[in-house]
Amino acid sequence: MPTHEQFLAKLETLGVSAVKERIARNQYPREFRNVAQGWVERKEAASNAEQLSLARQAKWIAIAALVIAAMSMIIAVFSLGVSGVFQ
Repeated sequence: MPTHEQFLAKLETLGVSAVKERIARNQYPREFRNVAQGWVERKEAASNAEQLSLARQAKWIAIAALVIAAMSMIIAVFSLGVSGVFQ
């Protein structure tokens, strides 16, 4: 029977989807099934948090791009107006 640390290392090697499949097929003894289920839940929560962080970063990048585009349009319109005055 592996130690708790050895079992967690094995879960890391397998990955979330393989561990979920093994849980669904009842391939783990009860005491390890609970550990495996908790491990999967923590991994999925961490993945969700990372996705949320990336989405927030993408939102701020999009806002910055929008501001830059608006400033570019204002400068272009101003440039056309100024060049029209001096012709």
